[in-house]
Amino acid sequence: KLDIFLTEQMKQDLSYFEGNAQALRILLKANHGAEINLPYSIISTLVKYPVNSVSFDDKSTNICKHKPGFFFSEQKLLQTISKDVGTFVEADGVICRHPLTFLLEAADDIAYATADLEDAFKKGLFRLDQLIDFWDDYLKDKKFAGDDNLKYSKQIVDELKTRRERDPEEKAFALWVNWTRRWLMYVVAYSFSNNYKSILQGDYMKDLFDTGYHRITIQMLKDTMKKFVFEDAGILKLELSSQTILSFLLDKFVHAVLYYECEEKDSKQKLTKADKKLLAIFSKNYLEDYRNQKTENEAKNLYLRLLMVTDYISGMTDSFAKNLYRELSGIE
Repeated sequence: KLDIFLTEQMKQDLSYFEGNAQALRILLKANHGAEINLPYSIISTLVKYPVNSVSFDDKSTNICKHKPGFFFSEQKLLQTISKDVGTFVEADGVICRHPLTFLLEAADDIAYATADLEDAFKKGLFRLDQLIDFWDDYLKDKKFAGDDNLKYSKQIVDELKTRRERDPEEKAFALWVNWTRRWLMYVVAYSFSNNYKSILQGDYMKDLFDTGYHRITIQMLKDTMKKFVFEDAGILKLELSSQTILSFLLDKFVHAVLYYECEEKDSKQKLTKADKKLLAIFSKNYLEDYRNQKTENEAKNLYLRLLMVTDYISGMTDSFAKNLYRELSGIE
């Protein structure tokens, strides 16, 4: 088994592949290669979850710990960056969120809650009457009883009702989305300024909506996506097919890189003819990245080779991955 050669953090990195950590990995590689030139402050801001894969806790009261935010391969560089910008706590050896990260996270939530919902509406996944009925029922839940935020969420729904009565559906929804987006941006700005001191001290552990007026609203919008988009039969079929494609590609390429450039050290470690053919079609820039990062530690090299595969596959477009799967499986 491969896991006997890897540290616990390396194993967890590969078991809990996380988009935030992968984005940081790509960014740091590009920054190091001078393809871009971002200041440390910007890089630090992009790290939503400044914990590794063995320290994250999705049930923690501290939102910063909910997901792994970096891999072992980028840990030392991130620590250097954090020390430079002042988010590294020497006494505890932990990294705090950059203050601007809270605004970045809120911006992501607003985009997810409004732009994605707008796309779903344009694709015909729901009508406005369905949406309003769902929201009316949603806000009647007993868990919201007595919550001061409830009245603000009802205002959001009432605004859509008013616009629907006055304008055609498409226009009403577009105007409502813009109005709602501005409302949410205002709430985030207010919450950030209101909690500014706690954020700067590294003591703030929630997202900005938790201490604003639209905590219920943002959750309602996210749950709307679950109701009308994620449970749609077409979306579910796409998810199932993507799982099949990813599993196939991982199985092929992970096996191919196990002994990559190891043959000269150990005659027992041989690449099969199939492995060599797979490596021949493997993206050359990823192979070059691996050669530049190689160490004298074979366990770490194994980890880097496995990351090389996840780098390659996660960087594929949907159509490229689908076509490659069809070609390698003999469908085409």
